[in-house]
Amino acid sequence: MKTNYYLITSALFGLLFFYLCGGMNTLDVKNIGYLMSGDPAQHWLGWEFFRHTPLIQWPLGKNTEYGIELNNSIVYTDSIPIFAIFFKLIAAILPETFQYTGIWILSCFVLQSVTSFLLIKKLTNNNIYSLIFSALFISAVPFLTRTGGHFALSAQWIIIASYLLYACNRFKSKSWIILLFIASWVHAYLLAMALVIYIADLANRKIKGEFSLKVAIYHVILSGIILYISMYSIGYFTISNSFSADGYGFYKFNLNSFFNPYYPPYSSIIKPMPAGAGDYEGLNYLGIGVILAIALIAVKIKSADVRFKETLKNNKIIVLLVSLCLIYAVSVNVDLGKTTILAFYLPDFLKGITNTFRATGRFGWLAFYGILIFTAISLSRIYKGRQLIVVSLILVSLNIYDIHKIYKEREKTFSKENATYIMDSPEIKYISENYKKILTPSPWEFSSEYVKWAYLASTNKMSMNFGYFARFNGDTWNKQTEEILQAVNNVDLDKDAIYLLKDKNQYDKIVNALGDKAINFSYGNAYIVGIKK
Repeated sequence: MKTNYYLITSALFGLLFFYLCGGMNTLDVKNIGYLMSGDPAQHWLGWEFFRHTPLIQWPLGKNTEYGIELNNSIVYTDSIPIFAIFFKLIAAILPETFQYTGIWILSCFVLQSVTSFLLIKKLTNNNIYSLIFSALFISAVPFLTRTGGHFALSAQWIIIASYLLYACNRFKSKSWIILLFIASWVHAYLLAMALVIYIADLANRKIKGEFSLKVAIYHVILSGIILYISMYSIGYFTISNSFSADGYGFYKFNLNSFFNPYYPPYSSIIKPMPAGAGDYEGLNYLGIGVILAIALIAVKIKSADVRFKETLKNNKIIVLLVSLCLIYAVSVNVDLGKTTILAFYLPDFLKGITNTFRATGRFGWLAFYGILIFTAISLSRIYKGRQLIVVSLILVSLNIYDIHKIYKEREKTFSKENATYIMDSPEIKYISENYKKILTPSPWEFSSEYVKWAYLASTNKMSMNFGYFARFNGDTWNKQTEEILQAVNNVDLDKDAIYLLKDKNQYDKIVNALGDKAINFSYGNAYIVGIKK
């Protein structure tokens, strides 16, 4: 009963931090103003297209109206598939304009708090200390950073829950399968990190004799089959060669990442240090409180009962795998600030992995949370009773003060109002009521203004061949674009489609060829043409 009280309190902690970030504004499910630019727009538009797809389809996450022949899925717009599926089931009772991002962010704050409390409680058996220390997880910079835009990646409680399962006395097969399933329906990067800890857990228990190699292989095969089904069903494999993209070696972990706030608001004490342009993906600033805690542990490590070597020995597999992930996060460009210490090339056969998980800096999160866990355990061994509570309160307070300006940044993010995506004219109304597709032979020319066209298409149950996708098949994209270009050049237009052009000569050619049969006008810097209904 006492533990339940602390568990509820930890959930309220998560709610409190969500409130401090100005998150209450996001709980208005009709409020999409704060979402309609950058990555958040991609996430919401993916959902808006998806909600109008058939209720029964296979794969479940198929989202072909957005991209048409690109065979897009809800996975490739980072639209939090697990929530997209759930809310699609009840789409009939949802308001016409609906966003679940705010509910998701709140869930992540609460789960970040609860899972970290349970983990520290498991490792230290101290309710009050665990509650206090969990504040470091809720205010973790990698977590707060992602709540500002990459919303699916805010589910870093999946990493913490993986560490929690690793810390259990016995192997939790069912819990692992559920967690891996959830991770696969949230984000591929979080799934990959959970799998690292899962493999470490299996290997560690095999070494300790908890089960045989045969049993370990059974667990790997079982989880592999279930993962394949879950990934297939949600739409990971709708696009051939879909996992590859450029960026490996750019979106990386800088050697100063644990101590570099990177952006001025991310620390009130330490100034941003030099870093590469893509190193924000490796942002893993620990905070002044954690840095001081590590210094305290280093001073006391020999005199106090920290049992560092013993802990390392008992957990060598996970330490090794997390260390390898940190090396992967650093990538082939080993930088300290803006100074390149080492740069090298990987053989081509490894590019399938490196280009799949190109934002390698994110894999530093495993080490980041590992450091928080090690810090929590070590402090609980150095200090006891009231002294532990006082020390932890001081360190946590310092850390929260250090990063408190992030809350203001999030408040600004969540209170943004952007109405530039709304197009209003008699011509726009006409095409929304009479056409089923929006096509362009030059999708790259609409990359900076795709949001307003995607909003028009998605809210009027139209399809479109362009947009912003996390992954797509380049060959299919080229083929579809070439077919549309030929149709435009030959004035062989789809009667159900409206065409967006940037080339005035193309536009004039079609208008002259169609004569009175054409609907044609300009909107902004785009020329719109089609066959009049």
